[in-house]
Amino acid sequence: MAARVGLTKSDVLDAAAAIVDEQGTDALTLSRLAERLGVRSQSLYAHVDGLTGLKRDLILYALHLQAARVRRSVMATSGRDALMALMNELVLVNREHPGLARLTSWSQPDPTDEAMFDALVEVSEPFTILLASYGLSGDDLAHWRRIIWTSLQGFLSLEAADMMTLPADPDQSVHLLMDLIADGLDRVRITEGAAGA
Repeated sequence: MAARVGLTKSDVLDAAAAIVDEQGTDALTLSRLAERLGVRSQSLYAHVDGLTGLKRDLILYALHLQAARVRRSVMATSGRDALMALMNELVLVNREHPGLARLTSWSQPDPTDEAMFDALVEVSEPFTILLASYGLSGDDLAHWRRIIWTSLQGFLSLEAADMMTLPADPDQSVHLLMDLIADGLDRVRITEGAAGA
């Protein structure tokens, strides 16, 4: 097999992302990736540090993608509109990239990896800014970030595993969930406003 000229790390990560989204995270191997790219497996080592390094880089790739999409979704919006836009974008990203979503949701990042830490901060920043606009801070803000994240991720993980077997439309279910979260935060804002009056 002839080596592919001009192969970049971006090409490698794009192809790896396509494999995990199409076939699942367990399907990602260096040989399968090399076959997709039309190169020898050894050629990949110029761009990634083996399979472990590839998965770490792919998590960063997924986090940057998610951060960019979520950040864009809340531009020029505020309050409930921003919250609904953020949650809706999170749902869309997960549905469009189920393999990447699983990889990021079920991986325990190395706490000493500065690039990973920065990427996680980048993802969480839109949540933090939005929840702060509701008057939340400290533990209260952390609780609501967990509620939003785990509620949507749990739903989407079950959906991706084909566990939504009842005839009701899952899309309507997830939008109902989003409305319930938004209603809860609206009540928090009203309570905070009354307390400050």
